[in-house]
Amino acid sequence: MKKLLFIFFFFTLTLLNAMNINSIKHVYNVKEEINIRVTELKITPKGWLALFKKGSSNEWGEVLRWKWTENTITGNFIFEGLETGEYEARVFYNNSYTVEATAPFTVSNTPKAEIKTKQKIYKINESIWVQANNMFGDAKDWVAIYPKGSSNDWNNVLQWKYLKGKKDIELKFDPLPAGEYDARAFFKNSYKLEANYPFRVENNQISLPMTSVYTTAESIHIKNFKGFQKNRKDWVAFYKKGTDNSWENVLAWKWIDDAIHGYTLIFGTLPVGEYEARGFFNNSYKTEVITPFKVIDFKIDENELLQQAKKHCLGDDNSTRTLLCANDLDHVYILTKRDLHEHTYWGHYQVLLSDNSVNIVSESVVAPYAQWYGLEYRALRKKIANTSIYMIINGINDADEHGWYSFYSKESKELLSLPWYEDKGNIVNIKVLDDGKKLYFERTYRNREEKYKETYDISDPEKMTLINRDIVPMPFEQ
Repeated sequence: MKKLLFIFFFFTLTLLNAMNINSIKHVYNVKEEINIRVTELKITPKGWLALFKKGSSNEWGEVLRWKWTENTITGNFIFEGLETGEYEARVFYNNSYTVEATAPFTVSNTPKAEIKTKQKIYKINESIWVQANNMFGDAKDWVAIYPKGSSNDWNNVLQWKYLKGKKDIELKFDPLPAGEYDARAFFKNSYKLEANYPFRVENNQISLPMTSVYTTAESIHIKNFKGFQKNRKDWVAFYKKGTDNSWENVLAWKWIDDAIHGYTLIFGTLPVGEYEARGFFNNSYKTEVITPFKVIDFKIDENELLQQAKKHCLGDDNSTRTLLCANDLDHVYILTKRDLHEHTYWGHYQVLLSDNSVNIVSESVVAPYAQWYGLEYRALRKKIANTSIYMIINGINDADEHGWYSFYSKESKELLSLPWYEDKGNIVNIKVLDDGKKLYFERTYRNREEKYKETYDISDPEKMTLINRDIVPMPFEQ
């Protein structure tokens, strides 16, 4: 029975944002609760956040308010209010007094109005969020968006909203065309400017980076896409080339928001054909970006494998790095490595010369961006004499070379897998004991000062069971 394994290691480029701390308001009323926002906070034993007078030292005696950060990565810390003055919120890791980040704020009897947008830069089709604080509290206090540099005249207002008596409020405005703008705050239906905050809107540089050619064996990845919004309803779909955007033509789809790690969307396989990945904003069917790709068949030529096995094994019982003849000259084990469009395809096959059949033990593919984290080589290590077991060594050549040994039965069932890491875990001195009922070998483990002597029961040709392990110090007696 054919067994098809698709192993797809991929290197996810996780966006690493620097830790940030800021005060929700620049100016608070006396004894108003202080709200400090942190993002991408590092979790450490006894991380803490505290409030200090501006310019004071980090000594414990200068701490005015404090809290453990515990398991908070992104969130808000609320502190009791303070008297008038200039202050700082400071973050510390590991119960130390070394400042990691600071955020200034002020406490005043008569705080000034504040206004700011959540982002300094928005994309077109992205809603604009404006935070207004310390407003007068009149029902007709209002906030508006103006073109940057324009006067406060009514004819320059692009969008506006009354605050309905609220002193602190967050407002959502409609998306804007590309350009530079101001968010402005006014009291009591007047045109006297109380606060101003500049921001800009940019055209979307939208992209769906993909490999141009895939095979029928590959999962399809869209990695490091750009230009989509944060409305949670942008989406990507696969269509056959030349079809329209209607829902019945969608072959596969995902919300952009489902790309949790490294901005990567992972789809399944597709049959041979020409396709397009299309990106859409806000649950619409209006195409924002198209990336064409095609899927081809890349099957192994089984007849070629059969001829290779006959040529190699029907003479002397020889072994190579990629082809192993069993002692009975019937079972032949072949490893293949093929490259196409920077992808590497690995195959492990069993050829039966008795009936000229080829069985797939496993097939896997490694994408170009995953080469450093995928399989780099596979080698048929040996057929263990007087048993039906053969061994393969798998290796990965990244910063530290590592891999695993795999033991297979005559029928290509994996019986055991053992890891190795550089000079640790290497198997040496293999012996067959008790007329082929036991397998003994030695291997280094954990450090260079000790090795394992291990004995496995192999009386059942479809099992390897550990029955004894001795840990011995180095030097190891042969």
